[in-house]
Amino acid sequence: MPDPGPSDAVALALVSAAVLGVLFAGRRHEGGRYTWVCLVLLAGVFALAAVGWAVTGRMWPAAAGPPASFFAAHLYLVAGIRKLRSPHFMNGGVLLDNIAYNASQASAGNREFAPWPKDPASLARLLASPAARRCCRAAAVATAAGELLLGLGALGLLPAPVTFALAVPLHTAFLFVSPLRIVPFTAGSLGLLCLATAQPLLTPFHGG
Repeated sequence: MPDPGPSDAVALALVSAAVLGVLFAGRRHEGGRYTWVCLVLLAGVFALAAVGWAVTGRMWPAAAGPPASFFAAHLYLVAGIRKLRSPHFMNGGVLLDNIAYNASQASAGNREFAPWPKDPASLARLLASPAARRCCRAAAVATAAGELLLGLGALGLLPAPVTFALAVPLHTAFLFVSPLRIVPFTAGSLGLLCLATAQPLLTPFHGG
């Protein structure tokens, strides 16, 4: 990679501004505090990389990676621990609640939610099904475990390919059970994870 220059720092600053622009464009959504936090952190890391690049000439992974590693690890580890501490989440109840809420929102015409199940009778059968509750319980356990593993991956304790092999299906699943407004959060968190794996705080799988 060629040595960085002032134009590269400007480019990183523009990326930071673009992330903040997405953040403020979505500020009308209530309850989006996690999206705000994630995008602010991502923008801040890019801004830090721009300043570090301009002042010291260090390549952007070296400037942005460690803080991204810290923040991404914090986001994923806190999310995983909170899920582990919630009996209602771990027994699958939260996922069933989400399915019911999403279906009711979609039936009322809210296009941010997937229209599934399509009718009240199908929804009632699904919610009363022991198999559905078992599947939701298994999905809850897998989600909590996946977030904890992503936190470790963000720190550098898992190889980057393994980290992304976990991150992509996990975030895809989030998109299926969440409103469309979660897309900026997904982009922000995956962006932080990408920077984190470029230069993590701990480097047993990074050759450091």
